[in-house]
Amino acid sequence: MTPQEEPTQEYSYLLPLDTVGVAEKHLELTVGEAPRAALARRFDLVSIDSLTADLVVRRIHGSPLLQVNGVFAADIVQNCVVTDEPVPAHIEEAVAVKFGPEEKLDKEVEFDPNAEDPPEPFHGNAIELGEWLAQCLGVAIDPYPRAPGVVLECGTDESDDAGTATHRPFEALLSRRKDQT
Repeated sequence: MTPQEEPTQEYSYLLPLDTVGVAEKHLELTVGEAPRAALARRFDLVSIDSLTADLVVRRIHGSPLLQVNGVFAADIVQNCVVTDEPVPAHIEEAVAVKFGPEEKLDKEVEFDPNAEDPPEPFHGNAIELGEWLAQCLGVAIDPYPRAPGVVLECGTDESDDAGTATHRPFEALLSRRKDQT
């Protein structure tokens, strides 16, 4: 990928490392209109009406790592997967992450679902909180939003009675197996 082909970052908030000590540093981030519109395009949303974060950053004593804890909130509008109607949603989630200098982090990480997430790498003399916040939002978005009262017509919806389900994907295989015996 050439530098001209690299995607541009929709929202950036660089926190200089020399402003962070072992004492807690409080940050209140409010994402402006243009970055919210760009993030809405990135996540295929109708709009992001607000995106804020209240964060606490501090160095971990005796370690090159930085700890970030806090809460982010967003008001978004996305299209219903059934009717394509706009569906508003409020997202508010607690977040926590550690950042570490790339050269001090393990290059290979073994996957353990019960282990703590490895630190996010940072380069140079700042950590990028804007892209990290954007990724937190991306993970929190409902991938299948439905407008209130909308029911899927595939026979597997929770509102269907057991006796009225119309499609069972393995029913044909079961009947074929019964024919062979």
